[in-house]
Amino acid sequence: AALANSMMIRTYDWNDGMLAPWGGHPSDMIPGVLAAGEIAHSSGMEILVTMALAYELLGGIGWEIKVTRNKSGFDQGTFMGVATALAVGKLWRLNDDQLAHAASLALVPNLPIAVSRWGELSMLKGCGNAFAVRNGVFSAMLARGGFTSAPEPFEGTYGLCYLLGEFKPRLPVLP
Repeated sequence: AALANSMMIRTYDWNDGMLAPWGGHPSDMIPGVLAAGEIAHSSGMEILVTMALAYELLGGIGWEIKVTRNKSGFDQGTFMGVATALAVGKLWRLNDDQLAHAASLALVPNLPIAVSRWGELSMLKGCGNAFAVRNGVFSAMLARGGFTSAPEPFEGTYGLCYLLGEFKPRLPVLP
């Protein structure tokens, strides 16, 4: 549901656009949050809080690394999967270790690259974030079940800081 519904929102351009430094379309995360909330029988208020958390996490992680505006080759979904995994994990009441593994699982095996947005375009151009959202929900599911991932996806050997340079997430995004 997270994948299909995120694709549909993008297909009909029913998504927002963010003019923040990292750019992108954070509303692509909403179908993932809705699917996760349905699984957990969450209230409307829990869904809204989780959506706000997903937006804040996306901004907080991506503020310093302008993924869509640098020459790294990573795509805007780089942090969207992580934000979705963490927000869904909080909705599902994962413990700290599970949340850490959910974030790592969303990042390490699922780094989207920006080639889908340049040159000859394919269907993936509009659906890249949908895959990141689906991967985020799936990562939270795996972590909830006890699956583990690299313990230092950002600062570990060959982690994201090695690839993109040091950065410091900021929460809240805006002081």
